[in-house]
Amino acid sequence: MSNEANCDLNSFLENCAFWAVWQEWGNCSEECDIGSRNRKRGCSGIGECQGDSSESENCNTDPCAYWEQWQSWTACSASCGDGLRKRKRNCLGVGECEGSISDLEACDMGACSIQGWVLRLVYNKLSYV
Repeated sequence: MSNEANCDLNSFLENCAFWAVWQEWGNCSEECDIGSRNRKRGCSGIGECQGDSSESENCNTDPCAYWEQWQSWTACSASCGDGLRKRKRNCLGVGECEGSISDLEACDMGACSIQGWVLRLVYNKLSYV
């Protein structure tokens, strides 16, 4: 629609109406997952303006925060005996996800041989150096 006057030249004083400039868009109704917002305009002059005095549009169409699938578990931290393994996931979308980004789980690599225990002790000793 244009802002030009829609005037009947034969009866100028009886029918000369035109739209004012659109107001700014209002706030979006949602932070994510598709909201809507509105704006208005006024009719000025004498008579009725043709068209709509308000309009709406979609806004904030990005999805709200959600977790993607867990990644695969890491290898067990122990070559024998008890250890830990870890996995993580990413938060996608708008906002913050609830819950933890990572997960730990115990793993059992079976009984250690004497050689395995020696290697484990050496590894643990070197880890603290």
